[in-house]
Amino acid sequence: MPRSREEIIKHAEDLARHFEEGFQPTGTPEEAELRAAVFRRAQAEREIGKAVEAAREAKVPWHRIGEALGTSGEAARQRYSDAPPPGDAGKPRVRTGTRDIAGYKATWQKKMANAQKPAGSTPSSSGRKTGAATANANRVAAAKAKGSQPR
Repeated sequence: MPRSREEIIKHAEDLARHFEEGFQPTGTPEEAELRAAVFRRAQAEREIGKAVEAAREAKVPWHRIGEALGTSGEAARQRYSDAPPPGDAGKPRVRTGTRDIAGYKATWQKKMANAQKPAGSTPSSSGRKTGAATANANRVAAAKAKGSQPR
């Protein structure tokens, strides 16, 4: 399924061309109705994309666009912001991904915290160690007794 505004517009144009160039329906009436619904959805997506673009050119904020679309402003921005912001036509768009970086940092911090815990120290929901945790704890204890590092 197309995701970006450009993909949605291209998909709508492809469908329009397909229907205009002598489309002959095959299959059941239900399949024909499904194809027609897909075509109408593609047309609607194209109209929405153009309306969002016009709203952005009029400097309507993303939260208001999202509200009109029935979603959050962030979701609307992610879906429809492939075009450069108004006044930036021709400039390359660069996404910094700060939200992604923060997510990676949090994940890394959790992994580091878990790596510093003694092996097998995470109990199961019943309060007992799982079989794998017990086996791992036994392996670590045996390696320490030998004076070597566990693998």
